[in-house]
Amino acid sequence: MTMEFIRVRSTGDIIISSLLTFGGIALVFLPSSISVNILGTMVAVIGIILMMTMKSEYKECISGLRYRKLIKYFPASKKADILSALKGDPSKFVWKEPRTGNGLMLEIYVCKSEKTVFARLLEYIPYNYEQCSEWFSYRLNIATPLLK
Repeated sequence: MTMEFIRVRSTGDIIISSLLTFGGIALVFLPSSISVNILGTMVAVIGIILMMTMKSEYKECISGLRYRKLIKYFPASKKADILSALKGDPSKFVWKEPRTGNGLMLEIYVCKSEKTVFARLLEYIPYNYEQCSEWFSYRLNIATPLLK
């Protein structure tokens, strides 16, 4: 199974940047002192910059569904345990991130509307993470240990 996700703007991203932009513009047009106008200009500029750059959701290219991304890091010595838990039952592994090592990265994409979870394991090879497992698909109720 091949999955491809692209970053997109969420509703929250649009609301936050719009509120900042229009709030800043409102401060500029209010009959007030110069310092309030400068503050309004800065707030509006920040809102515009956020509108252009802030993308916090992921969209699956084929279906168009929106996902939230979670990343967990594990030491490289846990690779076999993680792969066996992903292939079988995810509740058989303790998914709490240890503070030691980041040789493995677990990418988890969660879609609450469809109640689906996709996960894959990536291994650190100097300067980047390379995929070392295929995509695993779960129902949300089965994958809850993975999300904690």
